[in-house]
Amino acid sequence: ALGRNGFQFFDPEMQSSAMQRLDVEKGLHQALENDEFQLVFQPQVKPNGEMVGVEALIRWNHPEKGLLMPGDFIDIAEDSGQIIEVGKWVLSHALQQLKAWMNVGLPEGFNRLAVNVSPIQFMQVDFVDHLLAKMKELQVPGNMLELEITENMLVDNIEIASSKMKLLKLQGVSFSIDDFGTGYSSLRYLQYLPLDILKIDRSFITNLRIDSDEAAIVEVIITTADRLGLTVIAEGVENIEECQALQAMGCFCYQGYYFSKPVSAEELYETWCKAA
Repeated sequence: ALGRNGFQFFDPEMQSSAMQRLDVEKGLHQALENDEFQLVFQPQVKPNGEMVGVEALIRWNHPEKGLLMPGDFIDIAEDSGQIIEVGKWVLSHALQQLKAWMNVGLPEGFNRLAVNVSPIQFMQVDFVDHLLAKMKELQVPGNMLELEITENMLVDNIEIASSKMKLLKLQGVSFSIDDFGTGYSSLRYLQYLPLDILKIDRSFITNLRIDSDEAAIVEVIITTADRLGLTVIAEGVENIEECQALQAMGCFCYQGYYFSKPVSAEELYETWCKAA
């Protein structure tokens, strides 16, 4: 990985790490075959606690290691190329769940379901056709779906990404940039891409106070988004102080443990939908 014409000292941890990655890579094949993945859902809410959307998040019920978070396997899935099949599974099951909620009734203020899309998956030639076919099959309208993409995906593929996004926008699909401010941020993305939402990364939200250093960055993001007509969602809101600071700066949509941890589809409906 470090190139030729050099030397490196062997470290047993390198082999251990490589073996762990190989173990996860092999396990991903079985996870897809044995239906070991599951989706959980985290609400996106207004200051009054009203749910306006929900994000679908993947978990892996590993037969030996128990419940694994995305950080334990998503990067390996991307490196091995398995993220394409994993991503298809997520989109398919998320849309199925959205259709099930629509059949039993969603709150009036509910806008859309958000699903993360891997750069590798999004750049597949058949991604748009596959997604539109699935939406048509399930009769899910595009305005109920939001795709979350990362800034890093746009660095080398802005023209291709823009073309795909515009095709899906014609069907009502919304787009958000996930973890805004942590990647290769460029205002040209906001100017030229058909975006709808900016999600402020949790690293800027943790211990946020109106007079903190992070507040200046958050204010710039909120002001820029407001001028461009984009919605802002703050991720990782964990206490009332962070929520109040965001309100004071003009952010009125939040996602985080202060409101709800990611929960099962059944628990989300019983707590957030049925009660409404």
